[in-house]
Amino acid sequence: MVLTFCSLNYKSQDRTFLNPNQSLVSLNPSFAGSNGLFRAQALYHTLWPNLSGRSVAYAVAADAKLKSINSGFALSYVHDVSLLGASTSDYLSLTYAYYFKLFQSKLEFIPSMQFTYGQTQLDINNLPFGEGFHWHYYPSSYIRKVYFDMNAGFLLRHKAWYFGATAFHVNQPDVGMLGIERLPTRYSFHTSYNFTFSQNAMLNVLLKFNTQEKLKYSSQGENQNNGSAQASLLLRKHFIVGTGYDSQYYYLLNMGYRARWFTASLVYANDLLSSDNVYDAWELNLAYQLRPKAQRAEVGNFEAW
Repeated sequence: MVLTFCSLNYKSQDRTFLNPNQSLVSLNPSFAGSNGLFRAQALYHTLWPNLSGRSVAYAVAADAKLKSINSGFALSYVHDVSLLGASTSDYLSLTYAYYFKLFQSKLEFIPSMQFTYGQTQLDINNLPFGEGFHWHYYPSSYIRKVYFDMNAGFLLRHKAWYFGATAFHVNQPDVGMLGIERLPTRYSFHTSYNFTFSQNAMLNVLLKFNTQEKLKYSSQGENQNNGSAQASLLLRKHFIVGTGYDSQYYYLLNMGYRARWFTASLVYANDLLSSDNVYDAWELNLAYQLRPKAQRAEVGNFEAW
């Protein structure tokens, strides 16, 4: 009850997805156009499906690179449902990234900007408080908040190595449902490397860290810090297996299949040392990729799929 009540007055920590390589524009807007031509990624994410407070999210993103102007563009949409459907949020984002070639094209520097239209709706009558609970102090049972958000990031790439940083909510928009409540800026850092053993085998290692300060009523304290480490192995050019650790979701297991034009993967997260299986999460990822003709026969990096 307390957690639901607090949701009226603040925006919780940003939802982060389990498979960063299959939600690249959400990880860093500078990935817009990173596969060289066109890519579309979609996912379904469910958190704590065995609990009454479970939440789900649907996300889709399409990005492309226009080589003639060294620019990448992306259009993305996220639909987030929580509190048994009583709370829904929608985010529509437009991203622009510019590709600089440095040191005789050996290093790429890619700054980006992302502009988001956000909308959150809350149906008080559907809040899971149980029977007999009434709202006597609110004039309406339906609350809606609309706001504009800005994110900025950069990406460095040298062959198979990537490093990036993003500042989300640069303008700290007001997301309060019943009063002014500024959304704190979230800083995200990530680095990854692709170890290529042959044209049929590759290992991707990715490290990520997020920090978002001064979120009220947080179960993790005022400083929202979380990190993850993941390793994904490509076998026989098509099969993907992976594992990792995330401080939000505990242990991760990843399985997938990569074809010439598409990639599909399923990720499961849980505290494997716990005696129950209620604090878990699932994520299904689907992607379509169209790479430049000269690169289609190559395995390429995980970040270019």
